[in-house]
Amino acid sequence: MKEGDPLRRSRTPVRRRTATTRIVSEVNRTIVLDTLRESGPMSRRRIIDETGLSPATVNRLVDALKADRLVTDDERAPSRGGRPAQLVRFNARAQSVLALTLGSDSLQGAVCDLAGNVRSRLARPLREGTRRAGPDTSFLVEQVIAFAVELSGAADSWGAPVRAVAVGVPGVATGQDGLVEFAPALGWSSMPLGVRLTEELGVPVVIENDVNLVALAAHRHTVGSGVEHLVALVADIGVGAGLVLGGRLHRGRLGAAGEVGYLLMERRSLDRSWPGFGDLESSVGLSGIRRRIAEAHGDAAPGYAALEDLFADARRGEPRASRLVRGLADDFALVVADIAVLISPDVVALGGRTFMLGEDLLVPAVESRLQGRIPLVPRLLPVDSAELQLTGAAELALETTGGSAFVVR
Repeated sequence: MKEGDPLRRSRTPVRRRTATTRIVSEVNRTIVLDTLRESGPMSRRRIIDETGLSPATVNRLVDALKADRLVTDDERAPSRGGRPAQLVRFNARAQSVLALTLGSDSLQGAVCDLAGNVRSRLARPLREGTRRAGPDTSFLVEQVIAFAVELSGAADSWGAPVRAVAVGVPGVATGQDGLVEFAPALGWSSMPLGVRLTEELGVPVVIENDVNLVALAAHRHTVGSGVEHLVALVADIGVGAGLVLGGRLHRGRLGAAGEVGYLLMERRSLDRSWPGFGDLESSVGLSGIRRRIAEAHGDAAPGYAALEDLFADARRGEPRASRLVRGLADDFALVVADIAVLISPDVVALGGRTFMLGEDLLVPAVESRLQGRIPLVPRLLPVDSAELQLTGAAELALETTGGSAFVVR
């Protein structure tokens, strides 16, 4: 083809995308850190053997990691006739991550080192501000920010600055962009919580649905090996589910998978809209259960005291309480049945204060009602969802740093 040929002039060279030097360096840095984190102290020679990286690359990365205090010199290796090799080890306490969980009435938080060890825990009540138009949602955000700053201060006091933050919220969160799409229990809609926290703390912040965190932590640390599919069902003020399918957290479109609180319970449910709490959680969430109690008894104790009274009365054999508990068990059995026939999980982890307070009454009743009604009844496993939320948040924060997930102790 001659120079100046129209066809030749019209052809645009294809520019192939390749990894930049910086990206390659970050990947190699993570490989070295993960190797030391998982295998313990080792010599530079062994790091080269374990990672397959060149001696020059390992030496450069180890020196840089030592400058950042992420690795430090350990004892020397046993001598084999020459000068013993200097070992280096991962310094988990060089930096910290923050795990926060935001409930309807409280804040829970932990400062963890980079191996997942909890160095400090804090809990604070969540207070509601008010204004003429209703709850002051910005007041709640300011409490979360102040709580995170307090945790960050604790990390700084140990010389272990915060590297990443993860927050669990009772609502739909869109993941890495940190937006809480809606959280009825908090009165939030399109709340940029992650952006606010990042601006305040200056580190990466990831926001995740609280029940997703329960599912993630239960799958990794509670149910044992061999479980590929797990659903966490948490009943509290609202009702939600978290799904682990094929060993991976399934978030769905815009992170909205598992919003079982919006399951429609009957044909009449189609005759109205559900802008806040959904049909199911309006019936078996805390407000719905208190309404049932009030209809049966004429009144109901405030808050979770109503649940405590209900289950205590049912254990004593009080007829009205026993009927109410059987009705609750039936409603939860229907939810588990729908989940089971659609997803066929190995395990359904049951958490939240409703199952925690009434575990001995609800769990056996749900399991009994499912027998013979669906092809495969999953294992029902009561869990401490509050603790698992914090564990899941800590692991998510650790993953955000670029490392692997680690057990939170």
